[in-house]
Amino acid sequence: MAFEISRRKYFLFHYLQNCQVFKALAKLQGIRGYIYYMKAKEEGWRARSAFKFLQIDEEFNIFDGFKRVVDLCAAPGSWSQVLSRRLYLPANLSPASRGGDLPLIVAIDLQPMAPIEGVIQVQGDITNAHTAEVVIRHFDGCKADLVRQHTLFSTPWFMLMFLAAASCFSQVYQFL
Repeated sequence: MAFEISRRKYFLFHYLQNCQVFKALAKLQGIRGYIYYMKAKEEGWRARSAFKFLQIDEEFNIFDGFKRVVDLCAAPGSWSQVLSRRLYLPANLSPASRGGDLPLIVAIDLQPMAPIEGVIQVQGDITNAHTAEVVIRHFDGCKADLVRQHTLFSTPWFMLMFLAAASCFSQVYQFL
């Protein structure tokens, strides 16, 4: 019973989050989600979810040593922005990696996204074999160091198994 009530509150919260009335109330009451929404807009992030990824990286240093990264279901691109700012931009500014040893970040989604510096964007369906072949071509047949996928519920298990069978990814991280 308690689970059902909390689940209803969760869905109601996410439904109301898109309403103008909720945004006005949130601004007055200081609801946490709206605060991060405003902070993301002020700092130039595409969505507040960027702060989740930054917190995960600060706590676990998940980006150390990664040169090839795939971002599945990437739109609107806030996590790709984090990857770009944490991997690509520091390496691009470093004189040691100017020779072409820059990290490679590939973002895949059905929806088009605005360009992000250092990110190759592929507009396609991740359940389509052609899309996986495009990613493999970008990596010249090498494995990816990190695959970022925000939830298992939007990606069928068979696609993850296909990607592993294609030997194009060495690690898959799921972030809920």
